Amino acid sequence: MSAVTCHRAGWQNILKQSGTVYLPCYFNPLLLFSLLSASGGRELIVTSGDNALFSMVYRMLQAKQVHVLYTAEKAEKLYSGMSAVADENETMADGVTGLVNQMYSLRGRLKNKLGTLTPRERRYRNKVIALLNGLIDENEKIQGKLTVSANMIRCTAYSLQVTVLKAIHYQWRERVYMSVLEGKDTFPAEDENQCALGRWYQGEGRKNFGSLPAFVRLGEAHGKLHQALAALVQEFRREKRTAERILTKLDVLESVSQAVITALDELDDSVIRQGVVDEAPPGVQVSRFPPSR
Repeated sequence: MSAVTCHRAGWQNILKQSGTVYLPCYFNPLLLFSLLSASGGRELIVTSGDNALFSMVYRMLQAKQVHVLYTAEKAEKLYSGMSAVADENETMADGVTGLVNQMYSLRGRLKNKLGTLTPRERRYRNKVIALLNGLIDENEKIQGKLTVSANMIRCTAYSLQVTVLKAIHYQWRERVYMSVLEGKDTFPAEDENQCALGRWYQGEGRKNFGSLPAFVRLGEAHGKLHQALAALVQEFRREKRTAERILTKLDVLESVSQAVITALDELDDSVIRQGVVDEAPPGVQVSRFPPSR
């Protein structure tokens, strides 16, 4: 249950005051909301009446956005590097596979070459075959380890990317709250294909995870999120908007936002479960990032 729902009953009388709407600010975990006056003005006052507190709170939100953006960009670079290492490991594994196949072919030809060999040549042939057997066994082990390593690195990179997407979603949501808090029409784009999560979903996300049920659920939740945003923006732009209706729209947005976060956590679980649990060697565990609510 969101902070808006929890505290709605206690706000009813305050929100109906004429003139300016007084609304407390919350950090749950985000700082929620200060709304426009019922008459459509732009004046914003917190319950304590301390405008300095509002300024401090707004600066905290701005600073948090900068930090989230920096963290997301850094994590995205780490994701790119890990993906590159996974690609290199897969290339090496393919190269080892080619060598093993050549060894199999050479060993087969040596085994079939019997009649024309002298006893001494036959002894050397047997030594070479034994050496090839050892090389084949070791190379197959290397190939297997490279494949598992590449898969584990790639899945960990995917998990990191999902965590970045959650951070980007939090940043997107705070932009919405800050627009309401400041009383300015600076909302993110309403088109679900224009935000960072939407572009990832239709591109790289669909390519890598399109068959996973959690990915489908994420798409459904993301679509509802932008519908909720469109409804909020429409209400915000009304000439005679009311705080009560805006609160209702924010309540819906908060609820759907939690559904998006849950879907991202489920996608993270699916990636780790499919890619690592089945193929990792005994004793090797890959930790997923903790879910955020």
